[in-house]
Amino acid sequence: MQAQPHAREAERVAALRSYGILDTPREADFDDVVKILAEVCDVPFSTITLIDEERQWHKAAFGIGDLRETPRGVAFCSHTILHDKDMLIVPDVTKDARFADNPFVTGDPNLRFYAAALLRTEEGLPLGTVCVVDYKPRQLDARQTNILQLMAKQVMAQIALRREIAERRLAEEKQALLIAELNHRVKNTLAVVQSLVHMSARAAADLPSFRESISARIEALAKTNALLVDQNWERASLRELLATELSAHSETQRVTMSGPEVSLNAQSAVIVGMCLHELMTNAVKYGALSVPAGQVTIAWNVSETAGERRLDVEWTESNGPAVMPPARRGFGSTLLDQLTRQSGGSAALDFRPQGVAARLSLTV
Repeated sequence: MQAQPHAREAERVAALRSYGILDTPREADFDDVVKILAEVCDVPFSTITLIDEERQWHKAAFGIGDLRETPRGVAFCSHTILHDKDMLIVPDVTKDARFADNPFVTGDPNLRFYAAALLRTEEGLPLGTVCVVDYKPRQLDARQTNILQLMAKQVMAQIALRREIAERRLAEEKQALLIAELNHRVKNTLAVVQSLVHMSARAAADLPSFRESISARIEALAKTNALLVDQNWERASLRELLATELSAHSETQRVTMSGPEVSLNAQSAVIVGMCLHELMTNAVKYGALSVPAGQVTIAWNVSETAGERRLDVEWTESNGPAVMPPARRGFGSTLLDQLTRQSGGSAALDFRPQGVAARLSLTV
């Protein structure tokens, strides 16, 4: 008679697989258990058996050679996990309807006696058994029964311990990866800050203007980092990046944005965020947004060639003060150049009389 699935079969199988013990190599600690049980119970066969969805698999076995698994349909232990109690003892399997037509009973090796103690999780789910089998009908005495139960508890504790160790190792590996990633991000951020400080110091006319500019630039960098943190430092929305930068200014109603939804990787987000900050700051102080009629248009598009996604952003100012090309290369031009080059991109500033225009192009 083939055993029917356990009432909580899906949950039971999921629990079994969560221990990560199926199909693992033999281990001395488990092999010792079945050897001890075979000797204490005076039987030719003993196993530590786990019942998977379609098979029974032996973590350890004594007396059955290299056999590691059999189909679940012929597994004695499939009946045990349906048993209400922690042990199932069948003195003569030929007289039990559950086992009488089993090929291991009717044919070779003509088994007659079976006793098993359940391997049960803390939640009460049966994963398998520790069992002993004999060729002849018989019984276990009280001492043997007690040892079989104790061994089952010890085996279950060992299985649980192995999962705990594996989970701890995985957690430690993840922590090491996170620390390495954090170190990488901190180094990158510090490198950007250091570059901002150096370039701001060279461009500032005096200490107060340096303090003002570097504070604003670091704040802009922090806002971009905050967006990245919300997305596990993986991606940031260009539209959100623009909205964050524009939120610091009252002139945002005179800024028009158009372009598809695009997600930037961490490096690109930092680059674009800093470039937009410089363009916005200059527009508010000296450019189109410094006068009531001025307008700024930000347009972007994404193209893909040979698997590489490229973002092109165009910044166009109009109706502002007349623009004169600077006498020397300013901070904004230098920053845009350096930042975009880091991503294999490019930046161009055009000081047209009717308003500044900028074009950024970078891989995302």
